[in-house]
Formats: sequence, C-alpha cells, structure tokens
Amino acid sequence: MLRALKLHDGSTPVHLMRTHRGVASGQPGSPRAMDEAFGEHAAAVAPRVVLAMGPLAAQSLMRSGDPLGKLRGRTVPLDGVEGVEGASVVATYHPAYLLRNPADKARAWADLCLAAEQHSPTPN
Repeated sequence: MLRALKLHDGSTPVHLMRTHRGVASGQPGSPRAMDEAFGEHAAAVAPRVVLAMGPLAAQSLMRSGDPLGKLRGRTVPLDGVEGVEGASVVATYHPAYLLRNPADKARAWADLCLAAEQHSPTPN
C-alpha cells in the first residue's frame, strides 16, 4: 500500500512507533506513557499526518473511547502534543486485523488515501 501511494522511496519519511497495552497508568503501554513516548518521538520528526493503526493507537491519539469504526474516515487535529502543531490523525485498521479480515482492505486503502491527501501539499 505504501508503494502504491509512492511513500516507499525514501523521499517521504515514514516513521513507525509501536504501542502496547499496559495494566496501570504510568506503566509502559499505558495511555499516559504512550502519550509521553509519542510526544517525544513526534516532536523530533514533526509529522504533518499520523496514521493510527488499530483501535489502541487511534483511541489514544484521538483521545476518544469510540470504537475504531467510528474513528475511521475522518481527520482529527493532533492537539496537545508539543512540536506537532497543525498535524492531523487518521485512524485505520491494524495490519494484523487486515490479515485476518481481508474484506476490510478496501476500507484501509480509503484511510491511507485520506492520510495521503493530508500529507500532500494542496495545489494552488
């Protein structure tokens, strides 16, 4: 999918960050710890768009408890993270989910196209 969007050739930096569920606040993987880790990483790379893959990442970055189905298909400003003013978040399915549910790949493609639109400069 990255190849089809021409994001694989290195001219557009693509950074990956994994998240894990924690048991208590402050443990690695807890929402607070994920926010802190994401903030440090995001400020260093200054993204224009963040693709949140899976419900855990989407809910954390969009600051919502809604299911992934309600978070997909729109962009949300990435507020409250220093160094990424003007960036937005697009939610999509986790790659492991897509391997188990290939029928949802078309929806994931639509999400990637939405993210690519946010990344691309607007024509004059």
